[in-house]
Amino acid sequence: MINDYTRRKVAVQDTQACYLCHKPTNVVLYNQSGPDWFYTCELHLQNNPQFAVPVYGAEYESILKKMKETKELLNKQVTSKGGVGNWDGWVNKLISSRKSKDDDKEADKKDDQKDDTQDAERQEPDLQKQYDMLLDKLTEIKSKNKKYKLSDMMFQNRVDLKERERLRRIRIQKEQEQYSNTDPVELETKFQFPSIPQTTPNKKV
Repeated sequence: MINDYTRRKVAVQDTQACYLCHKPTNVVLYNQSGPDWFYTCELHLQNNPQFAVPVYGAEYESILKKMKETKELLNKQVTSKGGVGNWDGWVNKLISSRKSKDDDKEADKKDDQKDDTQDAERQEPDLQKQYDMLLDKLTEIKSKNKKYKLSDMMFQNRVDLKERERLRRIRIQKEQEQYSNTDPVELETKFQFPSIPQTTPNKKV
């Protein structure tokens, strides 16, 4: 049996007790390789790595990678050439430099910063929109996910349970075969059944 479970929902009339908390639920985790299945509450599948973790596909990993790259580009846009590492620090430095009345070199520096600001203002909305779209797609994939992997301890418990059930079925099958294959004559030789008492007829005097 492999650790690969699919979340399914059954009809309300088929609701049964949760495997963990014994509350009524219509959510089932099904493992085709067992086969194995059990009921669980939806809540137990959310942020509960000690029980089960969601398994996402290649699309999820690809979007996650693109989001990381886009976030890095956004962070670079709020970093000035002078090395200010966040948006607030960069804006404060830009405002203070505009207010200063220094020499021509400072004026050139202000012009460069102004150009950088304009470029960032043109590029940032596009990157932010791209990041938001990726985030929405990631959220959609999470909400539609049906694949889960049990924690090592939980999966081993399921494997042990299935093995005990298998051995029990084998034992019952053997008992039934032994009973059905018993020869009645053999039973008579092995066991002594009580005989019916014999009565003598009454003699007339």
